[in-house]
Amino acid sequence: MSFEDCLKDMGEQLPDQSYYVYSEKYRSFMYKERMPLYIEGLKKIIPDPDVSTYKKCMCTFRQISKKTNGSFHYKIRYVNATYYIDYFFFIGDNA
Repeated sequence: MSFEDCLKDMGEQLPDQSYYVYSEKYRSFMYKERMPLYIEGLKKIIPDPDVSTYKKCMCTFRQISKKTNGSFHYKIRYVNATYYIDYFFFIGDNA
């Protein structure tokens, strides 16, 4: 399965055709054990993808985005003196 399929499954597709991925969705995705379905597809782009934590997974996704001519941006969300980094990935013609 492709990187885009993984983003569709893990994130939320927004009206501008980007994929919104945030830590709560990542934890839910990992809890449901959905990541092993996509690891082989990710290995075709990055030899050893590390998706063990949200931070490492987003680092891998950023690398894949750069290699596949995609793009991304992030926003920092503050909640009660804690911050969360949310990512928006653009694939293909929308990059």
